[in-house]
Amino acid sequence: MFNASNEKMNTDIEKTTEEIIQESLSKALPYATYRKMLDDLAVVGKTTGTDRSESRINYTQLNSRRLKRWDKTFKIPMASVEKIKESDRPFYGWHLRKAGVGTPPQPCL
Repeated sequence: MFNASNEKMNTDIEKTTEEIIQESLSKALPYATYRKMLDDLAVVGKTTGTDRSESRINYTQLNSRRLKRWDKTFKIPMASVEKIKESDRPFYGWHLRKAGVGTPPQPCL
């Protein structure tokens, strides 16, 4: 049986990796903007998404505290910094996360 959601799913499958990356980059937030948004949500007791339950708000506040700690401890190894500087290609670091989720992944380089 065919329906509109099947059509969308088939379209998504046909996208190339490059198309997916470009689409994702167009929706991405700079890290500083994301951090400010997360901290602001944590202060006022809100979260992203439609589930505004107490547990999701608690996760947002927890993730705000985790990122503050991460900001203090994360260092890019100098060997990586040098390779990035030597490259003539753009560099994107990915940080995939949703504010109201309990165990989000660490930033990816």
